[in-house]
Amino acid sequence: LEKLVVLMSRLPDDSELGRRLQNTVIDILFNDLPHPPSTYLTLPKPLKHASSKQTNYAFRSADGSNNNVLFPSFGQAGQPYARSVSSMNTVLPSFFPDPDIVFDALLCRRPPSPQQASSSYFQSHPGGLSSLFFAFANFIIHSIFHTNLDNPRINDASSYLDLSVLYGSSEEDVSRIRRFDGSGRLWEDVWADKRVVGMHPAFGALVVLFCRNHNYIAERILAINENGTYYSPSSPPIISATSAHNDTNRSRLLSQCDEIFHRARLVNTAYFMQIVLRDYVGGILGLVRDGLEWRLNPLGWSSQESSQTPRGEGSSVSMEFNLMYRWHAAISEEEEKWLEGVMREVSGKGPTSTLRFYSFAYCFDATISSPALAIAKSLDRLPSGAFSSAELSDILHRATASPASSFGARKVPKAMKPIEIAGIRWARSVGGCTLNEFRRFMRLKPYKSFKEWNPDPEIHKAAEDLYKDIENLELYVGLYAEECKPPIPGAGLCPGYTLSRAILADAVCLTRGDRFLTVDCTPHNLTSWGFQDIQPNIEDGSMGGMLTKLLFRTLPGEYVAGSGYAHFPFLVPSFVKESCFGKDTKVGEDKLGGRGQPKLNIWRNLNISAPGTCEVDVRKRGWVNQEMYKWEALDVGIKNGVGFKNGGVELHMCKDFFLQYEARMRLLTKGGMNGLDSYHNVVSCHLHMELSSFTHLLISEKSIQCNRHNAGLPADVNDMFVDVVKDVINLVPVYWVVNNMLMLPLKASASLRGMYTLQDWYGMFSDVSKYLYFNNGQVNDWTYREKGTRATSEIIRHLKASLAEICKSTVSLSLIYREIGSVLAWLGGSKERGEFLKEVLSAIPADRQRDAYDIQIEHAAYSLFSELIPTAVLFASAMATVVDYYLDDRSRDACQELQRLAAAKSPEANVQILPYVYKALGKSLSCESPLITR
Repeated sequence: LEKLVVLMSRLPDDSELGRRLQNTVIDILFNDLPHPPSTYLTLPKPLKHASSKQTNYAFRSADGSNNNVLFPSFGQAGQPYARSVSSMNTVLPSFFPDPDIVFDALLCRRPPSPQQASSSYFQSHPGGLSSLFFAFANFIIHSIFHTNLDNPRINDASSYLDLSVLYGSSEEDVSRIRRFDGSGRLWEDVWADKRVVGMHPAFGALVVLFCRNHNYIAERILAINENGTYYSPSSPPIISATSAHNDTNRSRLLSQCDEIFHRARLVNTAYFMQIVLRDYVGGILGLVRDGLEWRLNPLGWSSQESSQTPRGEGSSVSMEFNLMYRWHAAISEEEEKWLEGVMREVSGKGPTSTLRFYSFAYCFDATISSPALAIAKSLDRLPSGAFSSAELSDILHRATASPASSFGARKVPKAMKPIEIAGIRWARSVGGCTLNEFRRFMRLKPYKSFKEWNPDPEIHKAAEDLYKDIENLELYVGLYAEECKPPIPGAGLCPGYTLSRAILADAVCLTRGDRFLTVDCTPHNLTSWGFQDIQPNIEDGSMGGMLTKLLFRTLPGEYVAGSGYAHFPFLVPSFVKESCFGKDTKVGEDKLGGRGQPKLNIWRNLNISAPGTCEVDVRKRGWVNQEMYKWEALDVGIKNGVGFKNGGVELHMCKDFFLQYEARMRLLTKGGMNGLDSYHNVVSCHLHMELSSFTHLLISEKSIQCNRHNAGLPADVNDMFVDVVKDVINLVPVYWVVNNMLMLPLKASASLRGMYTLQDWYGMFSDVSKYLYFNNGQVNDWTYREKGTRATSEIIRHLKASLAEICKSTVSLSLIYREIGSVLAWLGGSKERGEFLKEVLSAIPADRQRDAYDIQIEHAAYSLFSELIPTAVLFASAMATVVDYYLDDRSRDACQELQRLAAAKSPEANVQILPYVYKALGKSLSCESPLITR
């Protein structure tokens, strides 16, 4: 299986072989488990009728019911565990060894003896997985497993990845954490599952992040208001002033609150699912470690459907997989110390006590008074009710920096003994299968001897003494004392061989069987914005991970842009530095194509310095040996304005940038034609005429005619339609810069052979502007920087080629300078394409040393870039804002007056138009004006 994963991960994205292989692997994994389950630990509860609530969108119920529309109780909370394997072992229960002895002999993590080094006591995870990875695994486990203390055959959680830890498993749980104020939000930093306070703080911190993510999503859905049906809860519409209609107002408010809440929950759970598939399963398969963006996609969004693998038909977790997800061996050293303290505090006894699990569980349960608003004892709430983001960030940083333990025999901390013993006893009490029976069920070869199961003499001899025959080795013990996989390509979790195979099958079944993660995960249900929000961005520096965006979004300012703690939180930073930065340039290259180049640069901009460092270290392109580099600014543009760094571009916002406008203009005009007044005259007259002519040309070319005779209008009435933003406004300033100013290669349409169309150039200009002017947070910093750097390199390359071409065809630059005069003369008079660049080159003094002259040419290219490229699309964005303002019905009268002035085509009318432009721009200053990229 690992070899198939390696092959698929290295095939191109559009490979037909890769698509077929993935469908085959999904078929195999999905059919490893029966659908529906063959039997249960006890009889399921009677089927619950589908909800009678009528809505125009799909939503999750609080208890997981109605996920399968034909069998509403399938996978519902409160149903019994399924049984996947019916054991045929005839050994009497009294034959099995005492669980205390089993734990001490095969499972317990042993302290070092005086003759041993302390390093032999704790072995870090060989795949570099951090403690935070297993905190998230704990999150998943507690979302689908919640064994009832009174009846251990019942699962109090649903069998779906529905974030039940956050939202709860009943309507009462959900109601306790909701605001019910019309916004669909939850209270600040809350959760419904009382087990959270008994877990390591990193687990609770992750739950809080998803609480904050829900509120962020709800706020965005309300603010965007895609269908125009929501109103602000702070100013609801008054249907009637009489008290008789108060109930109507309240009912409408609650209906809106329910809809926003349910849609936000769908987006939040889908986001959770994406983290499971991309970060968590990516870590299990070692894809992040190997620098691969490919992920196994069991949801069928982009692959052809297979008749053998239905989607959205429900899921029911089994008792065998309950036993499979007890990864206590991976507990880190720091977490082990914390766990011992919790045991002493809750039970009043030391970690070596003989306290039984259920006594401990009931004792712990009694210490929690308010589960819905439970507070971690190590944190205090702010007046707003939220936890400190700095403290949450500190918990997560430490969890990322803390290496998890490796899997294997004798790796479970002694403090977990009551829980481990309870697991062994529970498996026996419900008739659990043996290890070999489970392997046969998974279509794996059964072990023939204890030595084959684990070659370590101490382990397999102890197991043989306890169980006598390999066929008697019970599943729980066999899974966690089995020989572990090495960290080979395709294997990142490195547990036992049986466990690694079963995990993938369960992950496919859990996600593919959930209706709300497959067939009902649509823009209609999640909203268009929500559906786009859950899509992965493989260019964000995280190899397609999704947890990075969650950390930046919910903990703003706590993670430095480019931080390795944020981009790869499931890998220990020291492991990243030693294993990934030290890779040879040949590592990861393959002959299959499609993925070789990205592998060489995945860690290029990664900052693995200590948390809280505000300085961003970056790497030069290609692999280097452990050495960190810093970009050094190359002042070739505006001083304290735009600086260029190794082919990239960075904005230095400084007041001098705005104060030096007049100085730059005087330099540009070379003091000719009475300076700035003449410059403004040229711009308002000659440039205005040129841009106006090109605007009319674009409108004429891009408009389409629509005969509206069928709409009841006269036969001679035809309307012309044009996408004025995409096809006109965005292109006018770009055309002026590309064609008239910089002489960049331009082709007329996408169907012609050549370099770039105007839309292509607009896209590159937009990438530069986004990074400089719209990069307001860490979420998009990496993506904007990467795209901006690529665009800058491409533009500079062509600009330098244009300058070099002019240099070759020019006999005497000084002669051209004398003939042409100033830039102002070029703007105001007759000209040919390329003369502006000749004018710029004329200002460069001739130098006998060719290298020095080339450097000045390069500086000229960057200077032109800094003056023209970053702001070109800002003019388009500003004009789009103006057009949008006056197309609004509330500006109808002003729009008609603008049309009259524009039709006049006189200088006086142009002067009168400007106040309208200023007014529209002034109205948009109160809100962020996004770059319009239609």
